[in-house]
Amino acid sequence: SWVYARWEVTGAALSINSCSNQEILRTVRSLVCALAWLIPALTYRWVRKLEHEEGPLGGDLRIALLLHYAVSAIGIGIGLFIPVYRSDMLWPFTPTPLQVSIGRYLFWILVLGVKTWLSYHGLIKQIYQVIVTMKLSRIMREASLSVTEFVLNPSWTRDVLEESTLWAVTLFLFLADTQFWFTIGCTVLGVFVHIAQRSCEVCSFLTEDAVAAIPARFRRKVLSYVNIRDDGKDSMPMPFIEVWDRIIEWLRYEGKITNRELGDLTFGSAVDSEIEWATLHRTIITNQDAYQKKSIKYRRPAIFRPTRSAESCLRKYCPVGEIVGWPQNLEARWRISALARGLALPVPRPYRVPYIPSITVLIPHYGESILAVKENELLARPQKGSRVDPSPLLSWLADRYHDEFDNFMERMDNKPHDSQQHAWPRAGTDWELYIFDDHWDKISLWASMRLQTLWRTVTGMMQYHYALQCHFEAQGDSSGKLGLTWSP
Repeated sequence: SWVYARWEVTGAALSINSCSNQEILRTVRSLVCALAWLIPALTYRWVRKLEHEEGPLGGDLRIALLLHYAVSAIGIGIGLFIPVYRSDMLWPFTPTPLQVSIGRYLFWILVLGVKTWLSYHGLIKQIYQVIVTMKLSRIMREASLSVTEFVLNPSWTRDVLEESTLWAVTLFLFLADTQFWFTIGCTVLGVFVHIAQRSCEVCSFLTEDAVAAIPARFRRKVLSYVNIRDDGKDSMPMPFIEVWDRIIEWLRYEGKITNRELGDLTFGSAVDSEIEWATLHRTIITNQDAYQKKSIKYRRPAIFRPTRSAESCLRKYCPVGEIVGWPQNLEARWRISALARGLALPVPRPYRVPYIPSITVLIPHYGESILAVKENELLARPQKGSRVDPSPLLSWLADRYHDEFDNFMERMDNKPHDSQQHAWPRAGTDWELYIFDDHWDKISLWASMRLQTLWRTVTGMMQYHYALQCHFEAQGDSSGKLGLTWSP
């Protein structure tokens, strides 16, 4: 198909001029290869013919079956291992090590093998029994002469249509669950890869309190350039305390945690509960003496207090109630747990800012608007049905993320406003009381972060330089000329 498409695109005149011997031979080879894909169908038809003439125990039938299985296996192997001819490739394959290629093929052989085996016993065999029970004419087992005799018979035509419909549905179901089995295979493979990356320490993976180990692992694997002054067993470097508090402040700014949870999860007592945009970009304190001069006390959050293996297992695998110090929001829990799991892996040593390679991010997207606006999306109501009065999209969003919406309203209500901004109304989900444009600007931003994946992607990309700046302030090298002119 690719050869024919390329022949058509080049145009008739150019095609005639380019009819060299090499081009003709390549076209003939492509036609021969296309006809070769019909060999499994021909051998199958041969098998059915011999079965009808010699019975199920004929000697020639066994030879035909072996030939059919061999041809089918060769076709499957060519489709898996040689997906495209070298002369038809637009660009060469990405080079991969031999062990990686072997692992990939073994993965697909196992996934497709398990899928085919279960589909045969759970689907194909059952459909065949249904066809036998219904006493339908099995066209694939009919001899060629029988087909020509009964082709105009109404009963035979009806049976063929019913059998074709059943096998068409079976084929659709067989192909439709491929993604399901691929997901299961990736999940199982990911578990083994994760265990292998942890040096096969399964017991520690199942029983350790990875969250309590975040401070030690973070300062060892991420803050590897910080000079740690050990003042005791419970001491922590100031860069980690400041970076962790900055992480929790971002969670509060995004509405993932409450003010109470902000105090439970942070180290510093000077953390302001009214998180503003400027608060997230203040310079972090990395000097212990400067921290003490401000008379700021810090305490270890409850989630960083070590627990025994039995208590850790109960927290992970048993419903033992709410864990002290943990946020209620599921996404906030997932972020902290993902950080703990990532730090348990062999993390490569990071670059030291400003000696860090540049990064370019390209996000292709269509020309649609990614900012949810008031009239067109947030307050747009579908057509009123006969039974249910439809609510606007914003009401569903506030109910779906009710805890984040409550945190957002709490932060907006406590936010100080100047003469250019209007006071935030205590109206809840009564959207008609939000009458000013600055109110809807903030609501639109909040809704877009939960409606548009592209909006979250662009936001994360634009905030990447704040993470680099924080990395520079925590352990950057500011003594060189590049450090003096550093700007993310």
